[in-house]
Amino acid sequence: MFSQFFLFPALIVAATIPQGLDERSDIQPPVCPQFDAASTGTSDSSSAGSLITRRNDTANSLGDSFSAGHGAGKFLTTSSDGQDNICARSDGSYPHQLAQFSFTHPATDLTDFYACTGNVLSNIAGQVSKLGTRKLDMATLSISGNDFGFGEVVTRCVYPITSIGANYQANCDQALQTARDLIAGTTVWANYRDAVHNVLASLNGGAHVYITGYPQFFNTEPRTADFCDSTFFLDVAVIGRNLLMRAANRQAMNDLVLSVNENIKSQVADQISASRFVDIDRGFNGHRFCEPAFGNDPQGLGAHAEDVWFNDLKTTLEETGKWDGPPPDDLEVVLFNSLGAASWDAWAANIPSGFNDPSFQGRGLFDKFQQTSAFHPKALGHKVTAAAVLFPILLDSQPDDFVKLGPSDICVDSGLSLAPAPTCVHLDADCAALTVADNFAFVICANVIVPRTPEHEFLDFTCQMAHGPLEPTDDPTYVQKLLDRDEFKRKLDCLLAELDLDALAFPDVQIPAPKHIDATNGRFPTCWDFPVNTLLASQARLPAITVPAGFTQDGLPVGLELVGMEYQEQALLELASGVGSVL
Repeated sequence: MFSQFFLFPALIVAATIPQGLDERSDIQPPVCPQFDAASTGTSDSSSAGSLITRRNDTANSLGDSFSAGHGAGKFLTTSSDGQDNICARSDGSYPHQLAQFSFTHPATDLTDFYACTGNVLSNIAGQVSKLGTRKLDMATLSISGNDFGFGEVVTRCVYPITSIGANYQANCDQALQTARDLIAGTTVWANYRDAVHNVLASLNGGAHVYITGYPQFFNTEPRTADFCDSTFFLDVAVIGRNLLMRAANRQAMNDLVLSVNENIKSQVADQISASRFVDIDRGFNGHRFCEPAFGNDPQGLGAHAEDVWFNDLKTTLEETGKWDGPPPDDLEVVLFNSLGAASWDAWAANIPSGFNDPSFQGRGLFDKFQQTSAFHPKALGHKVTAAAVLFPILLDSQPDDFVKLGPSDICVDSGLSLAPAPTCVHLDADCAALTVADNFAFVICANVIVPRTPEHEFLDFTCQMAHGPLEPTDDPTYVQKLLDRDEFKRKLDCLLAELDLDALAFPDVQIPAPKHIDATNGRFPTCWDFPVNTLLASQARLPAITVPAGFTQDGLPVGLELVGMEYQEQALLELASGVGSVL
């Protein structure tokens, strides 16, 4: 006997369904609720292997502009010291992005933090003092770039201003050598260890401070005669075009960063047991200045290139408001580094009065916030930094028996009688699986992170899934949503039974296949705006299959979805085979 099935038109609407089935036309695809870390209170979990729940005032991020997120987004307004603007703390900073992942470990809720643009090691004690009597469960620290005169290196080696009689390469070499001498010395590293001990004094027992290094600015294998070798980063007549961004200078600047990172690890983190060094550099691979993939594209300099994760002098910054910084009570800030040289002030003083260049958009060449944002990570750079920091935080928060490190293949009992075989996954290097009660809780990798707020609106559902509550019943609407889903399924079951149907049939989607660019051009602002019909089966938990059903006039494929009765997969497969043979 030939099977019967009900054929829906391309647009599924309530009117298509027989009377009585459209009573719940308000049912929408469930949206994962946002998790409010502040609502977790101070409750602790006593079960082994469970995630630690802590108050959102027991973590802080300390350090300089690389922690504050200088130039990475809009100024924050959440920190209790009232200095978000003056310290250039931004919503693109890695502490702020890390705060979005407080659902995995509430101690990462860093909506209030004290890192400040221009600060040096001697300022860390002052940042710690703002905590008062509070004790922290976790702290992050990014500091020392200003102590080694990185600002002076950038102004002399990357953006030298025209000055009569100047030997620009000699000036660059001097700045590089001064930084090398400071790194090779012992004074700064002793100060660094003192700063870390200051931070540790503010922590609860068993807590850690996570110390980040810095990312290399340029492609890690600079090549003579590549496009940057014949490029001026300050490609402006009258004041610029004084020093090409030669491979040798790029390598020298990268070497400074690597040397600082190596010493932070060996002279600080490895010598202080409660500190952890976090290597953030690898996450920037492929996204530095002068990457070979950019060829001769001038956008490879990073001013407006999304694939370059550092700001340039011409980058249009998201923040357009007035910057009140740097902090007036700090003598050793970005504009006055530890060498005592007013690096950016001296740089700007050499610009002729009234000079203007139309290629400088946004805040403009004379704006101090624009100047000091150069060679600082963009928000995407801070995102991979947040991932790198989150990785060891999660490992430290769990008993060793519950954390499995890659690279390895690991298996856990599925716990399902219908699927007695264990569930296995392959963990790549720098990945870890957290297991609870012999089941996977989640897998995290040091260079992969999904934000709470999507970069593109069409990724909203992905982010909602990633940031749903760890315990679904924490959502007060959870039970009602389950009841709505079951009622929706009941009505579909009734439809199939009353009409004696073997399946419902309809196109998979309501439009011809879109182009890839439609994902980002606003045609479908969110995932819910894409007119897909497959949600019916997934929400009703009914088996479904798609068969090829021909082509549009433009030659694009059309799929026909068949939705069958619960536990009737075999019948559905046979039906699909028959339908496919006649279409």
